[in-house]
Formats: sequence, C-alpha cells, structure tokens
Amino acid sequence: MSTTADPEFVDRTLEIARENVEDGGRPFSCLIVRDGEILAESPNLVAQTNNPVAHAETVAIEQACKRVGSEDLSGCDAYR
Repeated sequence: MSTTADPEFVDRTLEIARENVEDGGRPFSCLIVRDGEILAESPNLVAQTNNPVAHAETVAIEQACKRVGSEDLSGCDAYR
C-alpha cells in the first residue's frame, strides 16, 4: 500500500459516501485501486440490505477479487 493518498481517489470515496447518505445509507465507502485504476468501489450497504457484513470494504474487496479473478490483491490500495 502506498503512503500517499491520491486526491482524485479521496474525492471519489467521499462522493460515494455522500451519495449513499442521500440514498438512506451510512456515510462510508471504499475504493480498491491498483496502478492508478479503480478496480472496485462500493458504499456501505448494511442499512439497505439488512446484511451485517455488507460493509463498504467487504463489498469492494469482493468485487475487486472477482474483477481480477483472484483473491490476491497485492499492490492494491484501499481508499475508505
């Protein structure tokens, strides 16, 4: 994981969280990024789905793994 946050990805994370609140959800979101490309993004979906494990990080990690076809997300950064 890098130690420097990319402002573009930080802004996108905040945008997703704000939209989720407007839609009745909780103010959390997550992006999974590798080599400057967003692999996955998700808001927290716990309230909307009544699923206690539908946290933004969990959903985004699952999506990213499906996208790359592996559970190995080495080299990825998580913005949350």
